[in-house]
Amino acid sequence: MVLKVVQIVPSLVPGRDGLGDYASKLAMALNDKGIETTFIVANHLQESGWTSEPSKAGHETACRVQLQNDTASSLVRALSVADAQYVLIHMAAYGYDEKGIPVWLVDGLEDYQRRTKTKIVSIFHELWQEPVLWKKTVIRWYFQYREIRRLFDISDGFVTNTQRRFEQVLKPWNSAKPGFWMPVISNVGELNEFPCKEGGLGVVFGLSSGKSRIYEALRSRPSILSTLRISKLVEIGSSSSDVPGPLRAITTLAGQLKDEAVSDFLTRAQYGFIHYDSGVLEKSGVFNAYAAHGVCAVNLGKSKSGASTLVCGRNYLSSLQLNDAEFLAAFDPNEIGRSAFNWYKGHNLSAMADSLVKLIRAIA
Repeated sequence: MVLKVVQIVPSLVPGRDGLGDYASKLAMALNDKGIETTFIVANHLQESGWTSEPSKAGHETACRVQLQNDTASSLVRALSVADAQYVLIHMAAYGYDEKGIPVWLVDGLEDYQRRTKTKIVSIFHELWQEPVLWKKTVIRWYFQYREIRRLFDISDGFVTNTQRRFEQVLKPWNSAKPGFWMPVISNVGELNEFPCKEGGLGVVFGLSSGKSRIYEALRSRPSILSTLRISKLVEIGSSSSDVPGPLRAITTLAGQLKDEAVSDFLTRAQYGFIHYDSGVLEKSGVFNAYAAHGVCAVNLGKSKSGASTLVCGRNYLSSLQLNDAEFLAAFDPNEIGRSAFNWYKGHNLSAMADSLVKLIRAIA
């Protein structure tokens, strides 16, 4: 008997789409293990007619059901059409509701589960937005928290992407509930062996907001590139007008690329810039893409969340270390890239799929 799962995602589009890319890659890996996926796409405004990417093994593309509207009844109808034994819900609340309070989504899942006894696994990519006293989030956060807690309570198993979130938030809610934490996967492919690197090549990759912060940091500290002996920069993704004047002569704007082309650049690159909270680097798709290709990540952001399971100076560089002459005299970017590469292999796409299959069997 073929095992069937439903993956619920906010959107699933041909272009770069974080959760959609993650879910598509996961569907391919599960397909390789004999598990069929049907996607339910929550964004009813999304254009129809696009099918998911075929699996690496050349099997048929996953089926897709588009919600007619963002209501519990529409979700129940879609789940009834999909008729799968397990539901995997990719939870990032703002993807399902503009205020991050998707009551309809949890209502629909709860209703369908009550009718069918279907097993639910929640993959918590994000929880609630931290409240800020002078912003609307101070009012919204409780309602966001309430829906996340409701979803957790009806879930038979759960997954999240940082150790802190797993141990300090979710697991204490119900220590007996099966679950695990694992950093996110690379959405642009991964390598089996550590590659040869092109010395002096750096990349800037990710969302426009992140790239803008990177360029701002490089503008305020132009010596970073010379310190790291970077002679060429490639910007991947939507072209930016934020490239500082002094960097334009060495920067190539590659634009939007297919996964294979992005992977080719990352395979060659020695350095990759990122601007992220170092306390939760495990859940950064860009950092994990760098790690999956053995790139030495240079994080120009600061820690807002305490320490992570990654080690600064071993798995990535921080801007503070670029002021440490003793460290710079001894460090090897390829060794840091290799350390990150070996770290990534412990939670690559196949490992994530294996852990998910194990969880599904545990709640069967």
